Amino acid sequence: MRSLGVPRSRFHATCVRATILVPLDGSACAEQVLPSVQMLASLLDARVHLLLALTEIEREGIITGGGVSRRSADGTVASYQEIAQRAWETLEQQAQMCLASQAELLRSGAQEVDTEVRRGIPHEAL
Repeated sequence: MRSLGVPRSRFHATCVRATILVPLDGSACAEQVLPSVQMLASLLDARVHLLLALTEIEREGIITGGGVSRRSADGTVASYQEIAQRAWETLEQQAQMCLASQAELLRSGAQEVDTEVRRGIPHEAL
């Protein structure tokens, strides 16, 4: 069998293992690529790296939407920095859960998958 015009044994012996980077945003639309990624990873014997970048806009949405407590542990009103940090933590936890469920689906096809959550503008986070 040939892969990319090179005999399979030579191809696998001379190439490092490929990694497919899959940037996601948590939307169902973005996740539609995953079946194709699974098929491609299987064909290339490639690893899959799922990446989700969290933005300042998402953090501000959590803060203004009341998604985090505005009280400190001692009951006093929290500073903006405390609230912002809690918002990041909440977003990161949600993102990790989202990526973990997508990774499990890919792993069911015997793919090696790792996940990563970053903060920043998506195209810069790549």
